[in-house]
Amino acid sequence: MAVVLITGCSSGFGLETAVEMARRGHRVFATMRDPSRADRLQASLSQAGAEATVLALDVTVEASVAEAVGAVVAQAGRVDVAVNNAGAAEVAPVEETPVEVLRALLETNTLGALRVMQAVLPTMRSQGAGHIVNLTSVGALVAPPFLGAYAASKHALDGLGEALAIEVAPFGIHVTNVAPGAYETAMARTAEAAVDSVPASSPYAERWRTMAVTHRAFMAQNPDPGEVARAVADAVEADAPPARVVVPASAAFLVQARTSGPEQVRALLGKAYGV
Repeated sequence: MAVVLITGCSSGFGLETAVEMARRGHRVFATMRDPSRADRLQASLSQAGAEATVLALDVTVEASVAEAVGAVVAQAGRVDVAVNNAGAAEVAPVEETPVEVLRALLETNTLGALRVMQAVLPTMRSQGAGHIVNLTSVGALVAPPFLGAYAASKHALDGLGEALAIEVAPFGIHVTNVAPGAYETAMARTAEAAVDSVPASSPYAERWRTMAVTHRAFMAQNPDPGEVARAVADAVEADAPPARVVVPASAAFLVQARTSGPEQVRALLGKAYGV
């Protein structure tokens, strides 16, 4: 049984991962900014016959991260796994993305995960073992149009994870970057809903809406976010944890596309999104 800390558990991948890990018998500390929003999580845990401890954790506040990690260590005596799931998304052309929007995405998606990593690593090093799982995105491998700011934050997280994996291997610590494709989650639906208010004056308006239709079709192909949770749990329980997992497996070709050069990436995404 592993002691598992997961961020962003009020919905989506975080909720599903908390339930999956608890169902498998691990001791789960499910965190979220506002624990009063834990009703859905508790209902899902009850349905699965599992339990988890809910803690407050805001990844954008260093003191909140430190307090939550301290609570896990105080209650469980260790922290074996940290899953960086908390995240946010925005949909907009790069030209029309306010600097403040990108800054906010980096604060949550990248710096938030970094705060958690830095908070758990001293304990993991003293244990001589540990596993950090970063929920990145296929957008960390190829950047879809109109998701440039989101992709930038996930590219940065992917890079941090790759470097960290090499740095902490001598201490018996593993790092896995899990890259989900377009799934039906609350965060994804909220981001996509913004497309309904695209200003007609935008020179990108028509293609922006075309992208939204295509992206919604991609999400419809992946209606079960539990698939990502199972991939995270499998990676944590693997004898030889993988460095990267792409979910669904059918999206793994994007890794090859990324290494084939920018021209192939542009052609691939341009065809997929009709832009």
